[in-house]
Amino acid sequence: METHKSSNESTLSWKKLTSLTFRRSLTYGNYYLIIAYVLLFVLLGVLSLIHVSASKETSSALGKVAAYYGLRSASALLLSSTYTTLIPLFCIVGSMGPMMIFTADRDKGVLEYLMSAGANPSTFFTSTTMASLGLVTMLLVPSVIASTAAVYFLNGNVPLLFLENVAYFSIPMAYATVALESVAGMTWSALTRRRPGMNSPIGVAPVIGLIPVLIVIYGEFFVPAPLIPILSLAVTGAVVISLAIVIGTALSRFAGERFLPTG
Repeated sequence: METHKSSNESTLSWKKLTSLTFRRSLTYGNYYLIIAYVLLFVLLGVLSLIHVSASKETSSALGKVAAYYGLRSASALLLSSTYTTLIPLFCIVGSMGPMMIFTADRDKGVLEYLMSAGANPSTFFTSTTMASLGLVTMLLVPSVIASTAAVYFLNGNVPLLFLENVAYFSIPMAYATVALESVAGMTWSALTRRRPGMNSPIGVAPVIGLIPVLIVIYGEFFVPAPLIPILSLAVTGAVVISLAIVIGTALSRFAGERFLPTG
């Protein structure tokens, strides 16, 4: 009975801390969230206004690619390819709040206090990561719905290219990169001595999340069109594997006292 009760208390504590971190991040990192929303919808509007008929621009590279996919306009092509590829980048920007909270709490001794009260250090990793993924969902849902409506309006239907990119890249890459940068950034911060601008998740995490997305963006210029979905899946798979490795390393090596502010 005691074991069962302890397990329930631990689960409740994890849920409370995740909920609290998420609510705090809406205020603590609201500037990043607002910037991400603005960039997402401004880009959506700009790409939607590029009305170039694929049939009239067959001499251009953009027109040929649009015609290859059976799309009616360059706008539909850009929404199906460029916009869906950039969605994870904006999710990285908008999900910075929980990592800011983790860094601030660590430096102020909040984590030390919670551990002295019996909190498991792994709870900090879990709650921060889950709160970050919650912000990703807040960004993904409206951006996917809005872009789906826009591409349907421009093309008369939702093209397979758009669906493939959203399903195989935008959604999984957004969640995977944010989870990877959160865990990797916190692990770096927890296991190193404090150096301003170096071991803070805020300083390190975005770079970790940007790399795989940029690989796909630049890879699209060199990979044949039919192989682009395979490239997206390969990079997404590599991120997921990296995430599993980082999580395993963090859980097996970090010590509770490493969360305390050091020199």
